[in-house]
Amino acid sequence: TRAAPFPSAAATTRRACELLEKDLRRELPLQEVARKLCVGYESLRKQFQREVGVSMDEYRQRKRLTTAQMMLLEGESVKSVSQSLGYVDSYAFSKQFKRYFHCAPSDYAKSSRRP
Repeated sequence: TRAAPFPSAAATTRRACELLEKDLRRELPLQEVARKLCVGYESLRKQFQREVGVSMDEYRQRKRLTTAQMMLLEGESVKSVSQSLGYVDSYAFSKQFKRYFHCAPSDYAKSSRRP
């Protein structure tokens, strides 16, 4: 059997996810993701939205926030988490976390710790 000359759409989307998750601290420009995958930005954007159900920006943001959630559960400080994930400051991180999880990261960390 011969290998397909081009990667499948699913493989391209999977690879895009890997690139977006690789370094959550650094916001790799989405055009750069497309370039690394040797596909056009617009076709990748549409394909990603269709296959994943959210935009690449939303996907990356969700990954950052679920990673933050895990870090807070492990006992890391809000400041440390925000710096590790590349937020401009703790305020920007807290605002985004609250928008997504409907509670402040400090409150989440406190309520999730076991006595």
